[in-house]
Amino acid sequence: KLYLTKTFTATSNKANPTCVAPTGVTATYGNTLADVTLTNPTSNTNGTWTWKDETQLVGDVLATPRKFKATFTPTDTDNYATVSDIEVAVTVNPKGLTDVAVADISDQEATGGAIEPAVTVTGDSGKPLVKDKDYTVSYGANTAIGTATATVKAKADGNYTFTDVTKNFKIVAKVGNISISGDLGKTYDGNPVDITKLTEDKHGSTGTVTYKFYTDAACTAGETATTPSDAGTYWAKAFMAADSNFGSAESNSLEFTIAKASITPKVTLAGWIYKEYLINAAVVTTNTLDGLSAEEYAEQAYTQIYEGKGSGLLILINNDTNNDIIYKKGSCLNYINESNQNDALFTATKKIVEENNYGAAVSELLKLAESCPMYIFDNSNVFTAEQLTQLEELCGGSNISVLATSNGTDISNEELGRQYFDRHYSADEKSDKVMIVLDVLSNTFTIISDKNVSISNDVIKSAESSAEKHDYQTGVTDLINALK
Repeated sequence: KLYLTKTFTATSNKANPTCVAPTGVTATYGNTLADVTLTNPTSNTNGTWTWKDETQLVGDVLATPRKFKATFTPTDTDNYATVSDIEVAVTVNPKGLTDVAVADISDQEATGGAIEPAVTVTGDSGKPLVKDKDYTVSYGANTAIGTATATVKAKADGNYTFTDVTKNFKIVAKVGNISISGDLGKTYDGNPVDITKLTEDKHGSTGTVTYKFYTDAACTAGETATTPSDAGTYWAKAFMAADSNFGSAESNSLEFTIAKASITPKVTLAGWIYKEYLINAAVVTTNTLDGLSAEEYAEQAYTQIYEGKGSGLLILINNDTNNDIIYKKGSCLNYINESNQNDALFTATKKIVEENNYGAAVSELLKLAESCPMYIFDNSNVFTAEQLTQLEELCGGSNISVLATSNGTDISNEELGRQYFDRHYSADEKSDKVMIVLDVLSNTFTIISDKNVSISNDVIKSAESSAEKHDYQTGVTDLINALK
């Protein structure tokens, strides 16, 4: 048998439906095609539309619609064929947001120009939005120091719509700085220090620089804008004012000292008073007190001449304020009373004014020293006037003298006593003289003499025991009696 075979393409007897793609289809940015419903136009064959891939996002908002493929399935599938891959135009509309937020903007330093800091914007359930795609930003009052604004707006034809959001930020002055260096130190001359000697290292502001001065290193005490002129130690600080771009600044503190002026008076020393009474005696004449009181000037003069040591008498002839004074120290405080002092000053002034005789006036004043003890030299003021009188009487006519001192020097009491002994007694007098040295700092006694002195240790120990109790009169009395 013979068989003939041939393959034929199967043909459908189903008719093609009328399936014009739906028009006017819209979606919202962020939708997938599953969120977009397709409605079959009434002129079409009855049927339904489905998206080829309903998980596909509709994409960004565009000026022209986007096209996506869909399938038309006729209701009468027995007679009409299903048609696939039909392109449907979809217009994507922006999504309206109510949760747009702009993060805080940090303070911005002024530059003199417009300041436009970047902003961080979120919305659509916390998603970061993209500048120039989702939003635009504009700035206001963003040049000068103060409060500026950044306003975020939905970008025209962008993917979102929302109400404008404005965030404030501060434009602050740039940090400037200033430091000072130099030396304002000088010796007192009555004039303020010269701040032009300082070097200012400024960065930033062009504002005015002013100075303040203080009397402590922390710059919390004695604040003044007046440039110092009096002697003392000070600290200077420079203050730079702000300008339109930079803030104010203050400098480091700079220490300087206005030293007290050296007193260079005309001094006449009375050597014979020192020898006889172991009293420092001087006359100081000055035409200017250098800003000090007469008392302060006299004390400084005494300190400069005698290092502040010993008993002494300094007569200040004050041609500045015409207030002549007598400065006393040590035993002079007890023995030169106010009445004798005033009498001597009156007499001396008379000799100067009426006779123009400074020499006679000085001699009159130096006579005050003659009222001081000749045997008891109380440089430490440990004896009362009554005790001094009693001790002076006890030593009177003897070869014994007493020196009461506070030896704060590096030399021994033996060495210190020897210096006074040699000054008080001439070479011819020394051979039989004895000086008792009482050091009230150590409460000890030292016997100074060129001859062999016989005194028991028990007597010295007893005297020092009295001294330790501050009963100096008893200790000295015991030693004087033992040496007689």
